[in-house]
Amino acid sequence: MNPKTHPTYCHYPFHAMTFKKWSKDGREPINVTPCCMMMNPVTSEEDGSVKHHSLGHGSLKGLSPEEIFNHESFEKLRNDLSNGIKNEACTVCWKMEEDGLESFRQCSDSSGPPHPNQEGLFEFDITLSNLCNLACRMCNVGSSHQLGKDVEKMKAKSLHNSFMAASNNAMPDVKGVIYDKDNNSVIDWLLDNTHKITMLKASGGEPFYDRRVVKVLERYVETEASKNTILKFHTNATQFTPALSKLLNNFKEQGHTFSIDGTHRIYNYIRHNSDWKKLNESLDHYLSTCTNIKHQYFNMVLSSLNILNVADYIEWICNKCAHYKIPDWYIHFSEMYPDNRGTSIRNVPKELLEIALDRIIDITESGIATVAQSDTVHATIRGKEYKKWYRFNIHNLVGQIQNAIDNHNGDVKKMKTEIIILDEVRDQSYKDYLDPLLVEILNKEIKQNIRKTVKQQRKDMLKKYEGVLPGPYDHLKEGVDYLDDIQRNKRK
Repeated sequence: MNPKTHPTYCHYPFHAMTFKKWSKDGREPINVTPCCMMMNPVTSEEDGSVKHHSLGHGSLKGLSPEEIFNHESFEKLRNDLSNGIKNEACTVCWKMEEDGLESFRQCSDSSGPPHPNQEGLFEFDITLSNLCNLACRMCNVGSSHQLGKDVEKMKAKSLHNSFMAASNNAMPDVKGVIYDKDNNSVIDWLLDNTHKITMLKASGGEPFYDRRVVKVLERYVETEASKNTILKFHTNATQFTPALSKLLNNFKEQGHTFSIDGTHRIYNYIRHNSDWKKLNESLDHYLSTCTNIKHQYFNMVLSSLNILNVADYIEWICNKCAHYKIPDWYIHFSEMYPDNRGTSIRNVPKELLEIALDRIIDITESGIATVAQSDTVHATIRGKEYKKWYRFNIHNLVGQIQNAIDNHNGDVKKMKTEIIILDEVRDQSYKDYLDPLLVEILNKEIKQNIRKTVKQQRKDMLKKYEGVLPGPYDHLKEGVDYLDDIQRNKRK
């Protein structure tokens, strides 16, 4: 029986392994899964508890990648998915499918191995460290050691607890994961078995910022295994240099995912330590010098910071890929994690979410993004049918926005708190970067909070001096107007 005939089939358990968590010294894997989605925690609907799924946790020590792949827990998962059983380790994907979204499983690589006769394990997805050159606002310390600097500044200003409350513990007080060490058991095995792993994926951190990743690529070239290997890295696209491009051109093909979360000022705001000009220079160099690009993917993490910028983002990618004649490209839109943090799109006022939808509909109907579509209806938006887009998944994009509208929190105060605390430690102001419509909402919230504070102070003082000193203390109301003037001057 062909396991692919079952509706629960997934490519990854049959061919892939993901290494994301390591021992404290960074040398031994402590959690190995078929895909990165299995690493995500899932909240149980029954009791609200959070489950972290792990296959063979605690029994993998000392095993080689091949031995781990043949471990009994992996075998059980493969048997379940081959027989139509929804294994609970894959809960993230089952939940996405229940919500009407296209899951990671459904998007899994169905093209098969790089070579027709290759069976079993041939794909690695590795995160070696949290070394990164950027400190993105929607990220966490586990994925960027640069964010640890922000945490320290928050602590120094006694802002960390408030930020954690607003972001739902998105940036805990940890020293980081940095594993800049040799003698990693998986890497050592890979250096000796380059011919076995012909699909190599890496993330971080920033994989091209990690010297050990470059070391692996160089070994592939030395052994000539690069000629038969496909690279699919998840990168911020800022590290492309002539030397790196020359190295990458030795591989059979490459199809990286560029993590870019906006354009122009919004990009600068979200992806701290980079800027729009440098990104485009790096990206243009890569697209113009690498000759083995078969696929190109882009990923945006949807947040309150960029939801009004999505349409401009789509247009920019369409024009970029058309200019460089990229044969196959695709845009993916990811949900923020955790999905209940302050800058989640669920806290954006509904009227702004509707405006975001209007802008997306306009770009799909403008002729800019109307290439490469099927005849199959893929999404119905406000009663109008839209065909399936190969360039970007309009169904998932609109579905996430609609879910935010249907499950709306509208906690602008929480959103504002997360934003301005990072502004404080980075010496930035959201007013200089974000969409004017969102800035107006945030300014209104701040003004209201100032008024509440001043009014409460006035009330407390009146109570304190009641019957002691004459006068109604009407001059205190001037404080409201005074603080409003301060805010107006700051905006100027």
